[in-house]
Amino acid sequence: MTDKRLLSLSKRLARDKTLTTEHESTELAQLRETNRLAMLSELKNIGKSGSLETIVAAEKSIVKFELKEYANSKNYDVQPDHGAKRTGSHRNK
Repeated sequence: MTDKRLLSLSKRLARDKTLTTEHESTELAQLRETNRLAMLSELKNIGKSGSLETIVAAEKSIVKFELKEYANSKNYDVQPDHGAKRTGSHRNK
């Protein structure tokens, strides 16, 4: 089962990447801001849905996208337990 909100979020992540890499003209900057605000709205709606499965899937989608796009950047610190520390789940071990 694929949630339409997750598909939309995935498209917006890809669109954000495209807008980021294109020349930063005023019009493109406005499109990027509009896209990011729409993405934020979708993330809030996913959170409000109360569906833990969808919320986790959205988080995984974002992390997967960021790892794919930014993991090779020397400014991107990838640590296996980073997500656990951020969510506090490392305390349950």
